[in-house]
Amino acid sequence: MEANAENGRIVYSRWEVGNSDIYTMNPDGSEQVGLTSGPAWDETPVWSPDGSKIAFVSDRDGNWEIYVMEADGSNLTRLTYSDMDVLSFEEAIDWAPAWSPDGEWIAFESRRDGNAEIYIMRPDGSEQTRLTYYPWDDALPTWSPDGSQIGFMSCRDGSQDAMWSNYDTYIMNVDGSGVEQITDHITSDGPPVWSPDGKLIVFSSNRNSPDRSGRLFILDLESGEIRQLTKKFEEQYTEIGEHSASWSPDGRWIVFSFGGQICISDVTGDQLECLEIFPNGTQPDWGP
Repeated sequence: MEANAENGRIVYSRWEVGNSDIYTMNPDGSEQVGLTSGPAWDETPVWSPDGSKIAFVSDRDGNWEIYVMEADGSNLTRLTYSDMDVLSFEEAIDWAPAWSPDGEWIAFESRRDGNAEIYIMRPDGSEQTRLTYYPWDDALPTWSPDGSQIGFMSCRDGSQDAMWSNYDTYIMNVDGSGVEQITDHITSDGPPVWSPDGKLIVFSSNRNSPDRSGRLFILDLESGEIRQLTKKFEEQYTEIGEHSASWSPDGRWIVFSFGGQICISDVTGDQLECLEIFPNGTQPDWGP
């Protein structure tokens, strides 16, 4: 696949027996390097815009918190400290960090106030600010390429009975204002991930799937057209991994996880290849 020759590195979480660790690799699966080790679960790794750092979540200190480290795994620093009991939750759970394009902020999801809401903070953990206020979950933040908007998925417009199955994708300004719903479907959509040029959004959805397993779709923001990207998976029942889609730096390819494998597709879905990675690879992010 031509994508194998592209520049950049992919960071991902590899599930072992009883834990997971963070690895990086070339887009063709070569030169895999382990960055974390030990009994903890290390999840949702994301590159900083300049490729010098990686943010991720871990339960290594007894609660799901956000950490940052250098690209080689050194200088590990904990950013969040929200390990209090909240309502029916035993843990606050800080999750899904996402760097702003200028590297000045990290958006993340947290249950510290009782349900999942979107927050932002500085890369050193300072200035933590809550952006969304809603009774149901707002989750898995992403950034627009120009840094002016944050995307997320939410069940805020679904009924209480459907709150776990009817997420849609939303965008808002970076201060939490101007919330706009961009998908509206009876099944779950999200989160929205912008292409580098800002013209397309890729998102996971279980629409068009008789067994309600997840597939990837692309939304053209100018025309409003939505098309399925992962057509080659129509006869398979393993779903797309949550929070897994990421664009290559040049916007020509999308990396995602499917059934414990890291897969790469072009924007048409015609060139699609899954890398044989064992144990399970998930939550990939394509960096510079």
